[in-house]
Amino acid sequence: MFADDKLAFQTALNSMLKTLKCSALPMSASKFHLKFRLNKVVVAELYFLYSINSRAYYLSGMVTGGPVFERMQGISPPYRSNLNAGNPGCFSFCTSGRQDKKFSPRIDGVIPIPPASATAQVCEHIKGVLENHYIPLITRCIFPDESTLAHVLEAPGDYSYPAVFIHCAAACNPDLLASGLMETLRTRRAIVKNKAFDLALTTATGCVSSRKFSASTQFLRALRTRSRASALLQAVNSYPEKSVGYFVFEENHVLFSAVKKRRPGVVNQVQYPDLR
Repeated sequence: MFADDKLAFQTALNSMLKTLKCSALPMSASKFHLKFRLNKVVVAELYFLYSINSRAYYLSGMVTGGPVFERMQGISPPYRSNLNAGNPGCFSFCTSGRQDKKFSPRIDGVIPIPPASATAQVCEHIKGVLENHYIPLITRCIFPDESTLAHVLEAPGDYSYPAVFIHCAAACNPDLLASGLMETLRTRRAIVKNKAFDLALTTATGCVSSRKFSASTQFLRALRTRSRASALLQAVNSYPEKSVGYFVFEENHVLFSAVKKRRPGVVNQVQYPDLR
């Protein structure tokens, strides 16, 4: 009976979820859910959803907290998010309809309810893909590394604002600025939605913080265009009040650099562009 097979699979699936471990973040399992916490706050989730029509489960997940997410809250891109209206995440995915076969060997991205005799085998498969792909995928959105950039390149539609995400990831982990993927990311239309805004962000570099400071009128004039000035100012706003900041971005092969700060809230030294 299908009802018996479904119950057996649900029971085995929930039991398996409780055996999973995550070394990067505290993770807890509840009914069809995995929740990730940072400082005791839920910052991400993985969860299984059931499709009545296909009699199958698929996997969804989202990131709604953490250092990258928090930085992104201070930046307002001049275009719509890739994610559905009302989705609060900086990253979100759903395997249903996805043909990459990372969750399911089927091209529709779902795992049908197996017969009771195959339940253990299917749960072992799910455990493997969670441990080897989906759990690291979530944690690398919290603590970004080069594989985070690789996934943005592979699936930019899973990120609310890919260019903003890249900028904030690099602010959290400055080592990413040396990645060979950065230049490739800047050339992808699916990532760069608004050249003036996004390129100013993705070529900005600096120190790490969550506080804000503002740029002087003189600095904004040096940037020459409103759109890039706005983008860089928002990038600047994610950096600290009590540290030295340094930004570089490229506009028509002219490098603009700023800034050294001597008191909170004010950019008080500007280096004008050197032609190269």
